Amino acid sequence: MIRIGEWQLIRVDFGRVGVATIAGKMKILEQGLHLFEPPDVFLRFVNTRIQILNLPTCVQESSDYVPLLVKANISYHIKDPLMCIDKIQDQGAQKIITEVSSATIAAIIRSSTLGDMAMASKKAVKGREAEGTTFHEKMHARFMSQVGEQLLGTMGIEVTNINIEQLRINDPQLANQISAQAVKISELEAQHKTLAKEGQVKRQKAEIQKDVSQLRAEAEYIVIAKRAQASKLKALAEAEAQAEAVKLQSDAEIAVYNKRSHAEAEDAERMDSSKLHQKLALIKAKMEPQAKALKGVKQIAYIPHLPAILHQKGGMFENVSDYTAGPKLQKTKM
Repeated sequence: MIRIGEWQLIRVDFGRVGVATIAGKMKILEQGLHLFEPPDVFLRFVNTRIQILNLPTCVQESSDYVPLLVKANISYHIKDPLMCIDKIQDQGAQKIITEVSSATIAAIIRSSTLGDMAMASKKAVKGREAEGTTFHEKMHARFMSQVGEQLLGTMGIEVTNINIEQLRINDPQLANQISAQAVKISELEAQHKTLAKEGQVKRQKAEIQKDVSQLRAEAEYIVIAKRAQASKLKALAEAEAQAEAVKLQSDAEIAVYNKRSHAEAEDAERMDSSKLHQKLALIKAKMEPQAKALKGVKQIAYIPHLPAILHQKGGMFENVSDYTAGPKLQKTKM
């Protein structure tokens, strides 16, 4: 800040903002140079960088009355300078952050047991057990949800992180006893894990034997089924071959029968043809003299009763005059 008579020249550097009253209202000055003349007044600079606040080391009791020494620090930055100045006049920000953070840490410690702090939780992930969040991570999540939301919503201060530097039992004798018990517990856990692994190996072997037995049974079933199928196919092939032989024999007998029938038919036809030829020859022998006798005749008169006349006594070739007194009849060539 440089004074030039009644004027003020303000230079705001990186990582800060300025706060001033302009025309009776409080405003934020961004980075750069700003010139003020009365009645406008520059008030102060506000650090907007992330700052680390070391909380005082304290001793808190857990829910099972074990004294614990806690040492932590807070990372924060002023996100809303106008709200911060309006609520706490930013110079008292660290004091308020310390009070709120210490109270929240004490509440988290008092609601947790020593076992909660010493052991990592387990949680199921898709049917498998995986390492869960430790107490530090749980404490971080709870602290951020309580203190972070409270400071940001009421004072414009955003807490970005809490770091637990130290969390230990404050009574050395009790710490030694718990350490010895922890060693025993670790040994028992190691034995339990070994037994669990052995049991798992046995279960896997049993599963493998079961699978092998099942595969053998399936293989034997397949062999039996294949043999039965082969026997069935063999019987079917023999039946088909026998049926084919019967069919071939039947076809041969049918062919012989057909040839015999054709031969007999041809023989009968030839015999019928010979008889017909004989009849035709006989007719020809009878008709040829008649045909020769009628050769040259142009007309024929058929007299049905002529044979009777020719054969009776006194036929047409006898003298009619012998029977009558009239003249003789003239002979006519027939």
